[in-house]
Amino acid sequence: MNNEMFLGLVKELHEARLANESACSLFSKLKKDFETSEPFLSAKETATETGKRVTALQNQLKQGLLEDKEFMPPFKAAWLIDTTNIEIYNDKAMTWARENMPVAISEVLDLKLLEKFAKDNEKKPELVPFATIIKGNDARIASDLSKFL
Repeated sequence: MNNEMFLGLVKELHEARLANESACSLFSKLKKDFETSEPFLSAKETATETGKRVTALQNQLKQGLLEDKEFMPPFKAAWLIDTTNIEIYNDKAMTWARENMPVAISEVLDLKLLEKFAKDNEKKPELVPFATIIKGNDARIASDLSKFL
């Protein structure tokens, strides 16, 4: 990289950011205008009402089948199935699993907490035998490039 290339990239990035801000702003305005327009509001209301009707009819059909288990539908648009629901009592299940099925008990590491601990103790590697700390560099780019052009 040289000064000319660096300056060219900064200028091009600045212009791209401005174009993106303009496009996002226009999109937000058009979206807001659309979402407050009569066709949108009407379609939203229709979708809400028809959705409620669909839910009510589905519930009515299911309830009818559940109440009359002897009814045989003339075609397979809806039918009964056998189901099994299980309610687990966590405390009892944990006690049982410790003895009978330890594979059912999983442990989850809080990686963010461990990363913070490792970073806080990077000068004392003996405290962090579970991690490798890699020092390096990263590049940052100013959010406002206009003041550099």
